Amino acid sequence: MVLAKPTSRCTQMILLKVPVQHNLREKTQGTGAIWWKALAVLQKSPGFVRVYFGRRVEIPDSVHLHVVRETLEQSQDFLKSPLYQEFKSAIDQLTNVEPTIRHAFIGEYSPGCESLAKGAPVTGTAIYVDLQDLWDERWDQWTGIVPKVEGFMGIAGGPLVESVAGFKDCYIALVGWKNVEVHDTYHHTADFASKSHILLDPGRSKKKFTEYGHIAFESDLVVEADSASKL
Repeated sequence: MVLAKPTSRCTQMILLKVPVQHNLREKTQGTGAIWWKALAVLQKSPGFVRVYFGRRVEIPDSVHLHVVRETLEQSQDFLKSPLYQEFKSAIDQLTNVEPTIRHAFIGEYSPGCESLAKGAPVTGTAIYVDLQDLWDERWDQWTGIVPKVEGFMGIAGGPLVESVAGFKDCYIALVGWKNVEVHDTYHHTADFASKSHILLDPGRSKKKFTEYGHIAFESDLVVEADSASKL
């Protein structure tokens, strides 16, 4: 099936294992400077729009690095370019684990969305797998429900290009929250119990989603195309 794309822009999601001993907020000293050298390489790639990152709350050594470009083709071409080798050489100084790289067409579904490193302290995320045509309708329904939940700070999401955990037709959800506790609290309410089927029914397999958790994106360290040239 073909899931609806909310945008033509592509987010290249680079999942890395970078031990917490590396302070990625430090731009000019130590291993943090190596990280920012790697980010500077990303900013030189054709079609670059925006780059942001954060650590997984539940697994602090896991870093989610998101690079937004104008097209999927530009993101795929980057992986075959000398720039990627330059990026990889820098990253290899921080980790000995190969990155997982995926692509998704991520769009925002609420006014003033803060989930994509735009202000939300944490972003709840999950990848829904093996979806059928019913998904697009159900996702639209869910984007009207979750904004009413206390602590909500924006909802975004989009279809993935690659398979995940052996499943095709996958969709990543990224919902901003004031903190992890308000999100988890909602999952134990009668309201969630009565409505969670909206997201779960479209899955064709017994496994409905994977990689649930929270990312603490660094909203104050985002670099966008108009500012990249100034670095």
